[in-house]
Amino acid sequence: AYTTNHLFFIVPATTEIFSMVSSSAASDVYKRQEYIPFSDVSRYFRAADVLVMPYRHISQSGVLFLALSLGVPVVATRVGGLGEVLRDGHSALLVPPESPSSLGEALVRVLGDPELREGLARGGRQVAEEHSWTSIAERTETLFARLTAER
Repeated sequence: AYTTNHLFFIVPATTEIFSMVSSSAASDVYKRQEYIPFSDVSRYFRAADVLVMPYRHISQSGVLFLALSLGVPVVATRVGGLGEVLRDGHSALLVPPESPSSLGEALVRVLGDPELREGLARGGRQVAEEHSWTSIAERTETLFARLTAER
């Protein structure tokens, strides 16, 4: 079973949401409400065991691609762009939206299985590479070359 001596949450939120998280969290949960400089962001992501994205609605997420590129396993709801980009069991564990039990089960599963975490990290890095600016530019250039050759 997965055990930890501490929990660390990064909650990009309003003061009201931060207060709710702070008041309901255990005393050993580290809480910090301040701007995190971009130069420090990768350090926080690399320290994470999992990125949880329990959205009800979303089109796309820069946070997702940052986490994937850094090899952070992802548990996300199957909504919007998340369900289109991620493959369940390969690059993330996907759960139905508004299903706390499914989200909890997926978290227990990924935290309790180091091989699964490594496999999701590997699949996630592949997805991040497929959606990198370099990859997108190469595909766009290839498409333009093909379209102009057909004229």
